[in-house]
This record gives sequence, structure tokens and C-alpha cells, in this order.
Amino acid sequence: MAGPIRRYLEAALEAAELERGPGGWRAELPALGLAVEARSAKKALARLSDAIEVEVLRRLTEGRPLPAFDGVALAGAAAGEGPRQAIARIRAELDRLSAWLPAEAKPPRSESKRPDLAAWLAERGFKLVRAFEEESPEEAKVLNRLALFMGARHRVLAKCLKKLKRALSTGKPLVHSLQKADPEEIQSVTQLCTLFKEYAFVGDYTYRGRVVRAEPSREPRFINFANGGWLERYLQLLLERKLKGPKTVWRGVQFTLPGGEQGELDLLLAYRGKVFWIEAKTAAYQSGIRRYARLRELLDLPPEQSFLVSLEAPPERKKSLSELYRLTVVSPEELLPLLERA
Repeated sequence: MAGPIRRYLEAALEAAELERGPGGWRAELPALGLAVEARSAKKALARLSDAIEVEVLRRLTEGRPLPAFDGVALAGAAAGEGPRQAIARIRAELDRLSAWLPAEAKPPRSESKRPDLAAWLAERGFKLVRAFEEESPEEAKVLNRLALFMGARHRVLAKCLKKLKRALSTGKPLVHSLQKADPEEIQSVTQLCTLFKEYAFVGDYTYRGRVVRAEPSREPRFINFANGGWLERYLQLLLERKLKGPKTVWRGVQFTLPGGEQGELDLLLAYRGKVFWIEAKTAAYQSGIRRYARLRELLDLPPEQSFLVSLEAPPERKKSLSELYRLTVVSPEELLPLLERA
């Protein structure tokens, strides 16, 4: 069985926070005052793991307290044990960490190693063009805030978001009546429009007589966001913040196939030694589902690792759609539990 230090180090790394910034990835563990940066998520987590081991060793030998992680705790040096004895004891246990599992219980290398997504795509004939959107930290902060708000309230915002997309496609103002809406919908819609106005994504916003009127921005960035980019971003944030353990999430993965065909994958997730592909559709899932079925075959992924997250697919149709097109059709709320059980 694993020793107490092994269990503690694993629990500490599970509690780490991983965030992508414009210059790379940042992994941190505030409870131990640790933060590292690297160009890739894998390297950032590896550096943080090393830093955790060093910090734990230092605190144990100095008799300083260590925080508990998910109920796993460690005590300092035993009474009467000097620094040299404590170091020898701790190092001896650290030396055993790599061999704490019986040989027959060790996972195969292909399952224990997180895939390199660029290499994984190349093996399937997908030439990677771009995997990240270029945006400033402030832009990311604003759009993340909006995406989290919209994702958490997408059901009550559904009617308003449909009219917003229609307004953007026709060039007409957004006009949305809340005469028959309940208090939750009224609050959510007016709060969203207020946020849009704060960030200059709508102009001339008014709410009178329970009718919302606003002039949506024609800026390409906002058009892409309002037409479905918010759902992709929301799912990315959900995976990065809620999935336990190390993971890599890419959004907006642009590729070229050997025949010259170009395309984009909404989300790729490397998690627990597997790759998951996730497409997000705010509307008209029927128009793309056959193309997704073909892409799944090219990616050589099983249906349980290929997801279509749809806001409009009827609950009673999701199972038949999944079986017919060999994709897992789910709502945003259903995605995370399925990934956690994968």
C-alpha cells in the first residue's frame, strides 16, 4: 500500500489549480504558497509536483504544520526525532514512492501517461494549425465572466439568446418581451443585458414595460461569442475548474487534413490517459451531427469519448441520436459526471 507521504503528495496535487494564460500555463497550490509557470500544462504540473515534494520535506523536517488535503494530513517530526533522523526517514519513504504499487496492479503505460494532444492529432493525420485563441488577460477575464454567467443560467436565458442571435444575423435591434416571464428569467435577462452594456457589447439598452431593447455590437469578437462561443468557453472553464486531477483542455482546435480539408474541433480534453472530443451546439444540432459522426471516425475515438453537448436536443431523443450517430449527445449538466466516471 502507499505510504502516508505518497497519499499526501497525491492529495496535494489533486488540490492544485491549473490555469492557462497568454504566456503559458500556471499551476499553483495556495495552501502551501506554491506557484509555478511553464509553456505547457504537463510541464507546469510536473514542476508543481517537484515543488510540493520539496516544501513537504522542508516542513516535516522543521516540524512546521502542513494543511490537510481532502482529509489527508501529515504530522511533523516525531517527538525526540532530530532533523537528520527525520530527513533519513522521509527520504527513505520518498525512495519507495515509485514502487508502491504491486507490479500486476500498475496501469499500462498507454493509460498512465497523459497524451500529447499535438502528437495525438498528428498520428491521425490532423495537422494542427492553432489550438488557442489570442486574447489578453483582461479580455479573457471579461469573456470568462460572461460565459460562466450564461452557462449557469442557459435554460432561463434561452429565449433571449435566440433573439440575440436573430438580431445579429438580421442587423436589427434586440427586442425581447418579458411580460410572461417569471422573476428568475426577468432577473437573469436584465442582468445579462446590463453586463453586456458594461462591456460595450450592446448599446442603447433599455428595460421598460417588461420589454428589453438593445442594439447589439457588430464587433466580430462579440458576434462569435454570442453565436455559440460562450458555450465552448463555459465548457472549457467547467472542465478546467471542476474535473479533479491533472488535465489538458484545448479550445478552438483548428486543423488541416491531408486532402486539404480544413476544420475546427470545439474542445479536446486529455484526462486520465484518454483523449475526449467535445462539440458544443447552442442550436440546430441536426445540421452538424452527420459531419461530427464522420470526424469521430477520422479521430478514431469510441462514442463514449466523443460528445455533442446540445442545448436543444430533446431529452427523449438524446439516446437514439447517440446510438444512430455513435456520439454521446448530452446537455451541459450531464457532461461532467460522465467524464468523472470515464
